Amino acid sequence: MAAVEDDGTHTDRNARIVHRFAITMANLGLTQAGTELEKMYDSGAWREFEDGLGRYRFLPGEFDYFLTQQGVNREDVMAIPNAKLKAKLEEAMDERRSGAPEYRRRIDEVRAALPARPGRPIEPFGLTDREAAVLRRLDSASASRIRKREPLGKSVRRQSQPPRHASEPIPRWKRLAISVARLTDDEYSMFQRTVAIERQRHTPDEGQQVTQ
Repeated sequence: MAAVEDDGTHTDRNARIVHRFAITMANLGLTQAGTELEKMYDSGAWREFEDGLGRYRFLPGEFDYFLTQQGVNREDVMAIPNAKLKAKLEEAMDERRSGAPEYRRRIDEVRAALPARPGRPIEPFGLTDREAAVLRRLDSASASRIRKREPLGKSVRRQSQPPRHASEPIPRWKRLAISVARLTDDEYSMFQRTVAIERQRHTPDEGQQVTQ
């Protein structure tokens, strides 16, 4: 994680929290880093703050944008051993929803909207094909390594997906009802005769002869 220097006056409480977070993250091991990441995420202080460089407002799905401006990169977070925490954080950086109103701006939009931090440009952890193409234009020097990817890797993405429930089997009577609705008139007449025969077969008086 990149070293962090004081970049000016911190004009509100959130800015002071963010600055302490950036300094702390630069000097922690992986387990402690996970704890600090979760504390910052849960605090909400990262969503809006003002310091000597200007005012920052991040949407709910822009936690990775915030982290990269504070010197925390994708590899730092991926190295944290807590898989449950990483799945939780991925919900706040879903690249598939880039451009979704009130969730996550596209990379070119957010860079244009927020003050730049020297040496720490906003970087998305995850990229769709479209976002990768935009980022290659913005960062041509790094174009060769910019490609589609999940924010924190494939295994975290699988864990963050809701469990799939097996489909309930369709009852036999319901399947039959669907089939009956599709019969032609002649087929329906034959079906009625079959039902009449089966009705007699299922009556309590099993001694009755079925006339065909």
